[in-house]
Amino acid sequence: MFLPIASPEAPAFIAFNTKGGFLWPMLFVTVACGAISGFHSLVAAGTTSKQISNEKYMPRIGYGAMLLEGLLAVIALLSVASLSGDNFSKLLKSSGAVNCFGQGYGNMVFPLLGSYGVAFAMLILNAFILTTLDTATRISRYVMTEVFNLKSKLIATLIPVILAGLLALSGSWRAIWVIFGASNQLIAALSLIVVSGWLIKREKPIRYTFIPAIFMLLTALFAVIYKLNQFIRDRNIVLSIISIMLILLGILVLWEGRFIFKKRVV
Repeated sequence: MFLPIASPEAPAFIAFNTKGGFLWPMLFVTVACGAISGFHSLVAAGTTSKQISNEKYMPRIGYGAMLLEGLLAVIALLSVASLSGDNFSKLLKSSGAVNCFGQGYGNMVFPLLGSYGVAFAMLILNAFILTTLDTATRISRYVMTEVFNLKSKLIATLIPVILAGLLALSGSWRAIWVIFGASNQLIAALSLIVVSGWLIKREKPIRYTFIPAIFMLLTALFAVIYKLNQFIRDRNIVLSIISIMLILLGILVLWEGRFIFKKRVV
């Protein structure tokens, strides 16, 4: 049984170079977790691995989570695509991207949910944001505890929360999405490089992990360099510093990755 939904009205392709930047690399760091997610690798290593009762459950949980994340990305794209060009431009300018998603999702599921579709979309989005913030804070606490050997959970939690609060108060949070996406891809590249090293020790082929790692690493680096130029022109000191730090981390990841490549030809 097929359920009727609103058909997409947006064109499949407009231009390679847009106001938001070039299609590559900006598409990957905008879709972010819907493309590949380093954030999920942190969650899997830091929390999921400690919660499962049997290791054999990991493929269905980890891989299944990424399939659902990709499905969410497709739904988000279809929601925005369901808006006509004029309506999309006006709504984006007056209400922002969040309301574009809500209105688009409401249009798609109108035959099912009627006028409640928009409210349901906003509920989904808010739940996503709240759970992301909660998970990010918890992982930050783990990282602070392990890296700096902090004994107090309160201090390990307060440090990332205070830093995040300062970022929000600086007025830079509206432009941080691309930086979040780029850092996410850098972590994904690092995770794939780590897995490649593990596969080498088990004498397994690494082309399935190492090649995507290099691709995502270069994608994230070029995206950050592109945005850094914009941040410098806008005199956004906070995001400029964060961008430079991400570039240095990306170079470090690339340096570490070369040792794996030297040990074994892909």
